[in-house]
Amino acid sequence: MLPLDQIVTGDCVAKMNGMPAGSVDLVFADPPFNIGYLYSSYDDEKTCDEYLAFSEKWMKAVHRVLKPSGSFFLAIGDEYAADLTVIARRKLGFNMRNWIIWHYTFGQQTKKMFAKSHTH
Repeated sequence: MLPLDQIVTGDCVAKMNGMPAGSVDLVFADPPFNIGYLYSSYDDEKTCDEYLAFSEKWMKAVHRVLKPSGSFFLAIGDEYAADLTVIARRKLGFNMRNWIIWHYTFGQQTKKMFAKSHTH
């Protein structure tokens, strides 16, 4: 059994692979969006195929550790929301309940497309 009220740091796939199957009540994931953000130790400019393979790998680990009654929340930008939903539902067997939209109350200005005021 996992200790209560503890933050676990490290590679998420490696950490989840060390956990018993069906042992987690809730996973909240806010992975890199693959939009070129400058991280100190992560390449946020993968090809589409690389990013989707990376995402499928960690979501598969999430699916394994979740209890049958568990919940998985994914915070992701528009660029990959649809792709990750398809992978989660069709390849990994997640049941999607609904979209939760985080509406930003501040503007994000852009010259090449409509301003983004939400994320999934």
